[in-house]
Amino acid sequence: MELKHPECLEEFNSLWSEKGKDLNKTNKNADKSQLKQPKIVGHLLDGTSRFKQIRTQDELDKAILNHIITGLLPFSEVDKEGFKQLVGGLIGPLSIRSRPFMVKLLNKQYQQRMTVHWLDVDEVTRQSACLGVRRIFGSHTYDVLAKAISEMHKEFKISAKVNLTITDNGSNFLKAFRMFQAKDAGNERASKEASDEDCFEEEEEDDFVLVDIGEIIESHTCTSEARVSNGSSGGQMDGLEDGSDPDDEEEVERIILPPHMRCTCHTLNLVATTDVEKIRNRQFLKIKKSLDLKLKSIWNKQQRSSLASDFIKSKMGELFVICNATRWNSYYDGLVKVDHFIDKKDEALNETFEHFKITKLTAVEKDFKKKIF
Repeated sequence: MELKHPECLEEFNSLWSEKGKDLNKTNKNADKSQLKQPKIVGHLLDGTSRFKQIRTQDELDKAILNHIITGLLPFSEVDKEGFKQLVGGLIGPLSIRSRPFMVKLLNKQYQQRMTVHWLDVDEVTRQSACLGVRRIFGSHTYDVLAKAISEMHKEFKISAKVNLTITDNGSNFLKAFRMFQAKDAGNERASKEASDEDCFEEEEEDDFVLVDIGEIIESHTCTSEARVSNGSSGGQMDGLEDGSDPDDEEEVERIILPPHMRCTCHTLNLVATTDVEKIRNRQFLKIKKSLDLKLKSIWNKQQRSSLASDFIKSKMGELFVICNATRWNSYYDGLVKVDHFIDKKDEALNETFEHFKITKLTAVEKDFKKKIF
């Protein structure tokens, strides 16, 4: 200031001294408690008090499920050693539930899970995303499912963009798409699906269209009551000057679903797990039952005990693939892994069975397993 702006130096010094006096007055009038530096312990206590302490097994199960849902994590998260060490060291006497348990818990609370897959035209790669996991209250009838699917499409504004929807073979899903699928949306594949769509229900003739008589009667009754009510209040039914139909609102809210296809993986799983049980050959059923019992025993050992899992890993070099009812191809994958052990590590496999006091696979069972592939 003195070198560059000497003419402003006196004014600058005057203003600076006045500002210093104002700061001194502010500091003197300030509350001493506000100027005191808070302790770090206070911050830690304030941070932890915002979270509810987990005291029961039910609270722990819900907290882990919430962790999986909010993070869009796979259920295998609960099987990871790092997760077990972190949570296990905090929960005391409580226990971390298995992956199948968490799947069942999710199915109880949230019944609709929808994912979307599309083609990136620029990079020519398939993209995937999770649209949502929604809870469905009440009975999961075909109309309830159809409404939930339609609302999900409308929420993301993809109703006109969905080319195909794939679901499992549940009769409620099959009926939902049969009743609410657009008439002009079907192609040859959709027509073929429509002809044999209800293998779980009564067979139908192709020339007939299923109509829910109960819905027609209920709709007619409600319309009649509405007309009587409007007529008794002054005949307002005749006052529709624009000639609009009262059912137009229902037309606007009509549910229209895209073409449907059954999940191929689920269909093959039904053939391998359900249809095979219909075989009447006693020798076949006897060998299969014996083989399944032995494999389920070793799978349970690996799944329920970390010590058993460590032993199998050290002995076999890798783990068994666990059969899970919610993973439709897991039974096949499990048998493929056992077949691999028989061909490459048969001696180690026998020692593993002996270690857990499980009867070894016989030559007949091994030969049977190879023939069913």
